[in-house]
This record gives sequence, structure tokens and C-alpha cells, in this order.
Amino acid sequence: MRSLKNKETAKIILSGWFVFYNFIRPHESLKGKTPAEAVGLDLGLKHKRHELIELATIYQVKG
Repeated sequence: MRSLKNKETAKIILSGWFVFYNFIRPHESLKGKTPAEAVGLDLGLKHKRHELIELATIYQVKG
């Protein structure tokens, strides 16, 4: 919680958590699927964590 000293750092950390929660972390209640997989969203990623970080970096530089 020390890094949540202002709105910007909180936004960065929570954005990362949302990506982890929705696209990387399998959920027991969803029979081992991520929420994205449960709704049929297939990003076609083999190495989810690594490739999501790469995509985020590319969009951050462009945006």
C-alpha cells in the first residue's frame, strides 16, 4: 500500500491488477478459465503475461 500515495500510482497499479485478474489468473469458479476466456474472448496468446506486457508497452508508446 505504500506505493498508493497518489491517484496516478493507484491507477497504474490497479490497471495492472485488472489485466492480471481478467486475462491471466484462472478462476476456480469459472472451472479454471479466466474471465476473458469464460466470455469467449480469445486473444490468441501463448505466453499471456509476457505478451500482454508487450502489447501494453506498444499501446502506451503510441497512445
